[in-house]
Amino acid sequence: MLIVKDEFSVVAMKKHAESAKYGALDIETTWLEDNPWENPPDLISVAVTFNGHHAWVMTPEWVKHPVIKGLLEYTPWIMHNGGFDRMALREWFNIETELKHDTMAMQYLLDSDNIATPKSLEACSERWLGLKDYKNVVYKDIENEPFEKVAAMNGEDTLRTFNLLRPMADKLNEDPALSRVYQWIVMPAINELIEITNTGIPIDGERLAKATSVKQDEVEKLLSELRAATPLPG
Repeated sequence: MLIVKDEFSVVAMKKHAESAKYGALDIETTWLEDNPWENPPDLISVAVTFNGHHAWVMTPEWVKHPVIKGLLEYTPWIMHNGGFDRMALREWFNIETELKHDTMAMQYLLDSDNIATPKSLEACSERWLGLKDYKNVVYKDIENEPFEKVAAMNGEDTLRTFNLLRPMADKLNEDPALSRVYQWIVMPAINELIEITNTGIPIDGERLAKATSVKQDEVEKLLSELRAATPLPG
């Protein structure tokens, strides 16, 4: 795990990225409130890997570096529950990313007959990579944890996510129909849901008001008929 802390680090990370077809990305934020849209979290760190062996971890200040921002925006990424990471980076930190693969979505498809099976990154990496639990950060107090501790966990997240792709994709590809569902339905749907969450759904207020009025009249009519058919006892 390498912490980006100077221009040399930026150049070295860019060099790693140049020959990569894709990378893995994970972010750490402060604890999410009940309504993160009213109380957005703070970004603690962003970690990436381009080979599954070396992870680069950045503080929010370095994420703004033009070279790093460019890498984040133009690299196709593997994420675990990437709906959150991509949406958070876009909505709260003004960074657009490409979610190419989602290992949590893969796990849901592979376990479609047993939805209760754990889908966390720890559970997936133990099942597919034989790796044990490694998270020892108190998330509700993550901003007060030593940064090196958070960075080590964040970096490990990306390494495991990167290395999960191949065995999970191979398993999906054993069933061509399931693989097509993942590629042509699930991933486009996840990315579309991110768009909807960020931008909302356009609503014609005038038509909605008319439709609401019609339905309210129908409800009142049904209630009147129900009351007439069921008089008070006695």
